Amino acid sequence: MQNIILNIAESHKLKKNGGRWIGACPECGGSSTSDRFRLYADGGFRCFSCSFKGDIITWLRKREGKSCPDAHEAAGIPCRADSCQVRGTCRFGDGSGKRTVRGPRSVTPIAPQASAALPLTVVKSPQALWREWAESLAEKAMPALCNNSEAMAWLAKRGIPAEAVDRFGLGWLGHDRKVKRRDIGLQPNREGKEDLWVPGGLVIPIWDDNRIHRIRIRRTDEARSRFLPSLKYVWVEGSGTEPLVFRPAGKIRGAVIVEAELDACAIAAAHDQVMVIALGTVGAGLPAGLRAEVAGLPVILVALDADPDINGKPGSGAGPAAVKKWLAAFRQARFWPVPSGKDPGHYAELGGNLRSWVNIGLAPDISASKNELPLSPVRLTVGEGGKEKIEPQQPEVEGVPGLKWCRICFGNKFLHGDAGGYFCVNCVPYDKPGRVVLATVPIGENVVD
Repeated sequence: MQNIILNIAESHKLKKNGGRWIGACPECGGSSTSDRFRLYADGGFRCFSCSFKGDIITWLRKREGKSCPDAHEAAGIPCRADSCQVRGTCRFGDGSGKRTVRGPRSVTPIAPQASAALPLTVVKSPQALWREWAESLAEKAMPALCNNSEAMAWLAKRGIPAEAVDRFGLGWLGHDRKVKRRDIGLQPNREGKEDLWVPGGLVIPIWDDNRIHRIRIRRTDEARSRFLPSLKYVWVEGSGTEPLVFRPAGKIRGAVIVEAELDACAIAAAHDQVMVIALGTVGAGLPAGLRAEVAGLPVILVALDADPDINGKPGSGAGPAAVKKWLAAFRQARFWPVPSGKDPGHYAELGGNLRSWVNIGLAPDISASKNELPLSPVRLTVGEGGKEKIEPQQPEVEGVPGLKWCRICFGNKFLHGDAGGYFCVNCVPYDKPGRVVLATVPIGENVVD
């Protein structure tokens, strides 16, 4: 069985961590730095995102397509299922039923594949004892962050000013600590350890109905340089499974989907008319209730890290695969990467305007008067009967100093033009009758008679 476990770890690029292996879940996906999946030395496994779990027999049957007796034979484990309905005919059974005697068959393992559909998150709430401890931890961490000028300055650069830090309840733990697992309602882990490791760093609490639901901690660079360098974020065990959601108090013009909670904080601080959802891991989905809520919104901007290509399409890898699931699940979803930088927080750090970036992806606010509508580049097309139709495009916004932007699609690759305006190869304006031309009009004007 150990050879099977080692092969699983190697084929899915899991990293050894003590007596277990961690990494991205083979069932629901995730980035190369994900730590939500656990594979244990006894063959047990569990994903903390999609709740895919079981023993080595479950793995061999679900992931490699083996029958029950073939799975037991491959793992070298005797069948102990006395209540199995087919035990009488199974070759590992008691022989009481009729069966066909046959030799072991060869089964080609099913190649690991990402699920084609957006996964459904199974909601799990933390225990009351854990909540009490977590709320006390978060309460003590809040003033510690306010007194940490270096961390506050870093957050401000990434679009999270002091008032947003207070609003979202962010905190700081100055050092690692250990907590007795039984004191907070947790059982000893598979290795029999009685203590829970809580790393120092930036504390990101997730609340549900004014009660803490989950805690994620961003470890410091200094701590990562000493050990576990690839482990930037740590979910505190015992947390719930729901994603972080920021809902505006008033009108909701759309939703923005990101991976990291800090990116969600930056967007929510910059824009007060969008729902912001942080999945925590790029391959995660939504609970059923939240999914229905999102489906009713006019626009869903999917801002997951997906390395867009020259045409603004998702590239390849776990991020792009997740983006494609979102686009397939919701007809109003749009792939909406930041114009520069790796993620929204990095874009803000480079000088980008998060509010403008989000506004460009939303439908115009019809409650605004015509005089309040911004000017925007548009496409002007000539339809049937010679009637001209104006379609609003993305405006030129303040971005990174020294960078040029396509006035149509907001991209910054393969540009040509001059100081009067730049265009990428996909958005070259035409001046022939009946073709696309460039104009600048209020975006509230939809049709020109």
